[in-house]
Amino acid sequence: HEPIRIGIVKTLSPIYGIDLLIKAFKIVSNKLESVKLELFIYGDGPCVNEYKELVGHLALNSKVFFFGKIPHSEVPRALSQLDIFVAPSLEESFGVAVIEASAMGIPVIVSNASGLVEVVKNNITGIIVKKNSVTDLAKALCFLICSPDVRSQLGKSGRLNVEKEFDWKHSIEAMEAIYSRYSLRQ
Repeated sequence: HEPIRIGIVKTLSPIYGIDLLIKAFKIVSNKLESVKLELFIYGDGPCVNEYKELVGHLALNSKVFFFGKIPHSEVPRALSQLDIFVAPSLEESFGVAVIEASAMGIPVIVSNASGLVEVVKNNITGIIVKKNSVTDLAKALCFLICSPDVRSQLGKSGRLNVEKEFDWKHSIEAMEAIYSRYSLRQ
């Protein structure tokens, strides 16, 4: 009977597709009426009032919660509240927030923006959907909400992937190899 919490930790800016997430959440809430769902939005930015108005317009005030900007030290605590992390960005340089969620074993849904597809393996460490598609996002959310075993497996695989690909030692060794190759060319 616990709610399933979907969330994001991001600057509230148009580029990050949070309006798409809110609209997809509305579709999912209507479709899965018997499931208690909540959407947690952490962050601040130029669109905060617009997103709050959208939530009100879609009659989601009792299900969508805005927590404002939090210090980086509080991100793990915020993420620990979530069952599914969503990053529906239209553009992304690198998916740090997604890596943080995956490191905590939280299953992720991301758009196919270039910076996100570099950190998620589709249907292995998360689900990749077409960017700017509310319908695809809603379908992926419905699937994960209704598939607790898949959520668990994606979360575990995501954590293992972060440990393997994004730990400090591995990252430093990769950077040293790049610098070494570059310096040999000089």
